[in-house]
Amino acid sequence: MGNSMYLYLFLHDLDGVKVTFVSRNPSLTKILNDKGYSVVGMFTLAAVFATLRAGYIAYTHGEEDFLWPLSGGAALINMWHGTPLKKMQSFKQRSTRYERSVFTIPDGDTTERHFIETFNLDSGSVYRTGSPRNEAITNKNLQNMANNIQQHYFKEIADTEAEILILFLPTYRSERSFWDSVNLEFVDANLPDGVEIFVKNHTHDDVFLSKDYENLHQMPRGLDVYSLLHRFDLLITDYSSVLFDFLHVDRPIILFRPDDNEYQHERGTYAHIDVMIPADRVESESELVESILRNLAEDPYAAERSDIKDQFVSDPSGACSRILNLSS
Repeated sequence: MGNSMYLYLFLHDLDGVKVTFVSRNPSLTKILNDKGYSVVGMFTLAAVFATLRAGYIAYTHGEEDFLWPLSGGAALINMWHGTPLKKMQSFKQRSTRYERSVFTIPDGDTTERHFIETFNLDSGSVYRTGSPRNEAITNKNLQNMANNIQQHYFKEIADTEAEILILFLPTYRSERSFWDSVNLEFVDANLPDGVEIFVKNHTHDDVFLSKDYENLHQMPRGLDVYSLLHRFDLLITDYSSVLFDFLHVDRPIILFRPDDNEYQHERGTYAHIDVMIPADRVESESELVESILRNLAEDPYAAERSDIKDQFVSDPSGACSRILNLSS
C-alpha cells in the first residue's frame, strides 16, 4: 500500500476531488473494488483514460508506478517510500524524468538535508509535508480505513494474548536472504513469557520461516504495517527506513545486523545518519535477546529519541492535507 494508498484513502471521500488509484497488484485491486473504492489495473483502458485526464499524479517510487508515456499533462508528486539509510543512486542518475517531479518528505531539518544531498535535488523541489503512511499512525480514521482493507491479513495479531508484541522487519538483500544468517530457534527459545515476535519480510523477499515457532509469527508479505505500528512495543530491524517511521511511536528500536560486514561491503549505509539512530546495535542472537530484555525493562534510549526525533520527523497529522495543498 504505502504512501500512495494512504493518500488515496484520505482523498477518496473529499468533496470536489476525483481520485483514481492505479494498481499493479490484481489481488489488491479486487479487494479494494469489493469495498467500493475506485481502483483500476495498471495496464487497462481505465488506467489509460485516468492518466490522460489527470491533473496531478502522486507516486512513491519511479516511472514504473504509472503510465509514464501518457503523463505529460500532469504535474508529478513523488512521495518516495522512506528516509534512506541504505546508500542509493541519485534520482537524476536513475532517470532525468524525475526532474518533472516535486518531492514530499517527512519533516525535519536533517531529513531535508539528507534527501537533497542523497538524491541531488534542488531545494525548491522539496516540500516538508510529512508522509501519508505516517499520518496513519495517529489519524484514527485513516488507520481504520487501512485496517479494514487489510483485516484478512493480521488475524494472528488480533488474536494474540501476548502482553508484549515485537515487530521484526529486516530489509532486502539482493544476493542472499537475511535469514541465512539468523538462528531463529535460539531467539524463539529464549524469549521471556508473554513476548511474541511478528516477522515481516520485505516485499521482494520471498523466503519464509522454515518451521512453526512458539513465539515467532510470519506476517503476510503483502501486509502494509504502517497502520499497525502503534500496536508494537519494540521494533527490530537492520537498515530499513521503518525505523524512522517508528520514531512516531516513540518506543525502543534494536538494530540487529548479523551480516553487517557483508552488507556494508555490498551496499553500505550513510554513516553520518546511521550514527544518529538511538538504538542498540547487535550482531548475534544472544546479544539480540539480551537487548530485547534490556530495552523492554528500561528503554535506555528514551531521552535520546526525544532529542533526535524532531531532526527526522514531526507530528504527521495533516500530511495528506499538505500534499493536497500542493495542487492548489
